[in-house]
Amino acid sequence: MTHDMHFPDSLHTIAKPVHKNTWALPAVINFILGSTAAGYYILWKISAGAHAGGAGGGFLAAGLALAGFAVLALEAGRPSHARYLLANWRDSWMSIEAASGMVFIGMAVIDALTARPLIGAVALGAACAFLLSQAMM
Repeated sequence: MTHDMHFPDSLHTIAKPVHKNTWALPAVINFILGSTAAGYYILWKISAGAHAGGAGGGFLAAGLALAGFAVLALEAGRPSHARYLLANWRDSWMSIEAASGMVFIGMAVIDALTARPLIGAVALGAACAFLLSQAMM
């Protein structure tokens, strides 16, 4: 017994593809710099565990993430509305990105200055959350 699927209309008339520019160039730059910063920091912490690393890795990672946020902030146009970004952190990956990114940047700088294990662990966790939130967007 064979069953033939019959579609009354062809698929391209049911759901027409629509070209949309979801992310503008500043957002793309933020994704590239932010994920590079988080990935670099994670790898730097792993390699620093194997042998003594300098403080430069934390500063470089924080600088890259901060540059990504700066490019995004310049494109946003209304810095006074940034407070709304953090208001929806339970439902928005963008809010989680902003919160974890701020924690990551601050803790990476403090880790580079002090090299305390707890600070490094918090920075590492924030880097992972930051990377995950960017991937989920």
